[in-house]
Amino acid sequence: MSLNNLITTRSKFFSKKEIVVSSKHPELASKIKPTIKELEVAALLIESVLHPLRLRFGPCRIDSWLRSYELNKAVGGASGSDHLYCSAVDPFFTKLVNHNKTTPVDPLEVFKYIYDNKLPVRQCIIYMYKDPIQLHLSINIPGREYKNDFLMSYDRGEYEFYN
Repeated sequence: MSLNNLITTRSKFFSKKEIVVSSKHPELASKIKPTIKELEVAALLIESVLHPLRLRFGPCRIDSWLRSYELNKAVGGASGSDHLYCSAVDPFFTKLVNHNKTTPVDPLEVFKYIYDNKLPVRQCIIYMYKDPIQLHLSINIPGREYKNDFLMSYDRGEYEFYN
């Protein structure tokens, strides 16, 4: 199976090019060459979380997915970020309102849907202080501590558990 097919066979809505994207530092993201292992993790993330969300909420734009250490540092990511393992994504969902016009889906609505429907996430974090509000999703992978955290952040570096 080709590397492109590894992703596109899991969902018709996502492609390999979305894995190496950064809205803030596209020049750093363009240097990243995903390994087969990283593409396998991306395929699992698509299949288990992103594809179901895409079916429920509509089109999705990826702000950040796989990061190099250089890119992670440039965006101020955590030193052990799941983005470094290709197991985290920062998606923005939009819905079609009139033919070709879209409007953003409230990230809090997506957050609550993931929580209520028990989608298999390692972390689901909503950054309420960011403009626009940002959602971060990651999945559990072998070799990383198991988590099932739903967190809300109202200030940088401060988190509250959601329940």
